[in-house]
Amino acid sequence: MSMSVKKRSKASLQSKRLPADLDHEIGRRMRLRREELGLTMEVVANRLNLTTHQIRKYEMGLNRVGAARLVEVAAVLDRSVIWFLSGNGVDQSAGSAGTTPVTVDMSFGKHLAELIQSFAEISDEAG
Repeated sequence: MSMSVKKRSKASLQSKRLPADLDHEIGRRMRLRREELGLTMEVVANRLNLTTHQIRKYEMGLNRVGAARLVEVAAVLDRSVIWFLSGNGVDQSAGSAGTTPVTVDMSFGKHLAELIQSFAEISDEAG
């Protein structure tokens, strides 16, 4: 396979990974919650070990937020991952995940909701 074919296939993969409507909504909720808490982009960026430029890109929906990074963002902004995905859910400060009911917008699909619920029920205790 020639070098140009490899470059083209990599470029086509990247174009398929463009932010979707959900990415824009996650970014909007990041900004909303950051502003509710009175935090600057710089403070959030420092807590996440990122640049303010990256936070701006997330908030504008220009870059996708990976699953692991979304968990970190949720912790810094004191919201559940579910809240970022659907606008519903429980604040992390509202109680332990194992005892608090979780509401999920079912438009994301039954399997995603079940997966999120399962993660919410995982105990932090060492087994």
